[in-house]
Amino acid sequence: MSTQQPQHGQISRTEFMKGMAALILPLSIGTSSPLPASALADDVEKKIEAIPLSTIQAIAGGSTKEFEEMKDTLKPTKELQGLDLALYKVYRYAAVKAPAMDDPRQSLRGLFISKSADSLFQYVTETAKVKIYDARGDGLTNQGKGGVIKGTKTVLETLKNKGLIGEYSFDSSAHKDLEWAQANPSSLTVTVKAPAGLAANKQMQEDKVGLSFSLVAQTLQGYYKQCKIAATPEIVSTAEGETITMKIAWAGKARQKGTMERRNADKLNAARGYKE
Repeated sequence: MSTQQPQHGQISRTEFMKGMAALILPLSIGTSSPLPASALADDVEKKIEAIPLSTIQAIAGGSTKEFEEMKDTLKPTKELQGLDLALYKVYRYAAVKAPAMDDPRQSLRGLFISKSADSLFQYVTETAKVKIYDARGDGLTNQGKGGVIKGTKTVLETLKNKGLIGEYSFDSSAHKDLEWAQANPSSLTVTVKAPAGLAANKQMQEDKVGLSFSLVAQTLQGYYKQCKIAATPEIVSTAEGETITMKIAWAGKARQKGTMERRNADKLNAARGYKE
């Protein structure tokens, strides 16, 4: 079968379609997102990995070059991928640089977790505003203005917006501000689904690395520390994520108690002197 040839001054159907494709392609590129979600996720993952690595280097020495050279010796016994694999290797490296001691107070591991928590909180709240204040005197609601209770929700929502956790719930019903005002301990409970690093932490426990990682617990510890709250997390792994009970108390409670006792004694001595 013969095909009709284009006459002089006309273009073929094939040439026409090629021309249209050339016009449409730049338009589609111009209207796409300048930063794909996958690139943003990679950026977040790299930051979360960099925090513990830079922390252990700062307190225990070492270098990125040393870490890279040791990577092949830091593999988990079961396969991990992405951020989980990266975190696992960093924490194995940290366990080597900060070995366990017979007296835990002599080990750098506690300091490593504390400083990592500080940096995680700073990173997460770069784009979120949370209230920083002394929660010992003004309570967790900052005298009804929101305070730590509101700030905790903001931190959790920011983690979710960054794709670092899934759905979450926050329960502050066990906390009583009147009892807290008298320097009594309290607790707050958070349940999260699919937190980043969950698989890494489970594998660390299975391989007996000697360190643990909970993105949510450490970020909240960093926040509470800024508000003069000492927080100890109790973490229970679930099929979908974690349930974290933050046991909280006044930071520096013993020192404050001594100060209050001295003030009371001074008042009593002053009263006695006045009567005499």
